Amino acid sequence: MNKRTFIKRSLVFLILTFGALFSFQNFIDYKMRQIKSGNVGKINKVLQNKVNEEITVWGASTAEGNFVPKIISEATGLSCFNMGLDGTNIHQYGGLLENYLNKVSNKKVIITFDIHGGLMRRKSAYKIYNWLHAFNNEQVSASYSEINNAQYLKIKYIPFYKLLLYGKHNIKYFKENIDSFSFKNDGFVPRIGVIVPGKKENKITFSNDSSVVNQIKRICKLASANNNQIYLVLTPCFHMGLKGGTNTNLVLNNFKSLQNKNVHFLNFSNHPMNLEKKYFKDNTHLNKTGAKFFSKVFSQLFRDKLVSNN
Repeated sequence: MNKRTFIKRSLVFLILTFGALFSFQNFIDYKMRQIKSGNVGKINKVLQNKVNEEITVWGASTAEGNFVPKIISEATGLSCFNMGLDGTNIHQYGGLLENYLNKVSNKKVIITFDIHGGLMRRKSAYKIYNWLHAFNNEQVSASYSEINNAQYLKIKYIPFYKLLLYGKHNIKYFKENIDSFSFKNDGFVPRIGVIVPGKKENKITFSNDSSVVNQIKRICKLASANNNQIYLVLTPCFHMGLKGGTNTNLVLNNFKSLQNKNVHFLNFSNHPMNLEKKYFKDNTHLNKTGAKFFSKVFSQLFRDKLVSNN
């Protein structure tokens, strides 16, 4: 084989390999964008402008498992959808929320936080493979660049780097519903079990990162610009999980400082229900019984807020 033939064959091989990898990556991206259920479906529902409910509940697992949309809708007469994404706090999903707020007006947006980790600055993204297909969205990718800029740059500029991050986890989604958006219980996912309280109180410093607080300020400002009402909610915390907090007042003051005519703060971290272990799966997560009870308590207060704001 002469040199010219070797070069030609090598070029053909490289072109075919490039084409195969390019097609495979685009195929995975395409399939992920077609998912219309589960957490990936929630992400796609926002990016495809299909979140039309009057009330949306945002947050991590303490949104997903604590707020029952049916109960909130029955109490308020307004449609409700639970946008909670397990394991994903506002530092990661903030860009998705900003994308939503840029496109809607006159909505009621509930943003939930647990007092332990709601204001935590992430060091790595949770289940990044659920988000890679959405990195063509500027706001989503900007949120990730704040978490891990080095990896973000690799995803953006190194060909097929995303294929190293996609994995077996994505294959399961290819078998899911792709015809229309479908979410059991309007996005609410109940937790099962009852907490077994610890016998001793442990000192703990709750997450309170200033950059995350500033991110929330930016989100609130964006929401207000389109006349959306924001409700910042500190979710219930079992009393034993709250007692050891060394900076509780500092966290509360940060939330209180964000209040204005369009931004409201509701604190359930010290609610009387927090004394009842029967409502809790663990310190920060309600079980199904607790979620139903809390949703009724929340709905009453939320409805009163809606009346007073009109």
